[in-house]
Amino acid sequence: PNDTHFPRQWNMTQVQAGGPGQTGWDISTGAAAVVICVLDEGCDLTHPDLQFSGPGINLGSMTPPGTPTGNHGTACAGIAAATINNGGEGVAGMAGACRVLPAAFDAWSDVEVAAGINFATAAGARVISMSFGWNAWDPNIIDPAIQNAFDNNVAMCVATHNHNGAITYPATNPLVMAVGASDQADDRKSPASPDGECWGSNFGPQISVVAPGVGVATADIPGNNGHNNNGRGA
Repeated sequence: PNDTHFPRQWNMTQVQAGGPGQTGWDISTGAAAVVICVLDEGCDLTHPDLQFSGPGINLGSMTPPGTPTGNHGTACAGIAAATINNGGEGVAGMAGACRVLPAAFDAWSDVEVAAGINFATAAGARVISMSFGWNAWDPNIIDPAIQNAFDNNVAMCVATHNHNGAITYPATNPLVMAVGASDQADDRKSPASPDGECWGSNFGPQISVVAPGVGVATADIPGNNGHNNNGRGA
């Protein structure tokens, strides 16, 4: 693709989404009918590299829009669904033809987690990205929402977390995909990984899959609150 930062996207060539030879993007880049809910810190709804299915929601007020309450959600959305081959703009997302539905945390509570999952399910999302975890959350609040999403054929991708220890909830729920991080050497991301960052991806018997998770170029929010303070591409 001609996306500006694709040469930095080692993650996409590592999993053979793009790059030389026959790759995943030769088969499919996703479809606009497939909605990915990014349950996180909201998304920059004006980002030129992202396509949205709707304005989303703020989980504190339970009203639109799902605009950023931090910089993490836009970054996650870019990895999942930044538009591919769009005239040199930004990065190429794993499923760049899909559309994003943002849900923005306000208090990062278990009530908001459940509300976000239920919102995504009711809105017709096919995938929910949940790059978080905390064992102090009450499963009695969140598990019914996970069950409802599962019963409606929603794929839930939940981070194992980055404490270099045991997998955190809700990635421990057997109805979700517990996603860990790998490094450039194709090993589990750990403090000993070649990137030099001090964190490690959590691991354990509940893990479903790992994917490249460090040094990944993606979308960003503008201004000083962004990851790299360099506009809308990180």
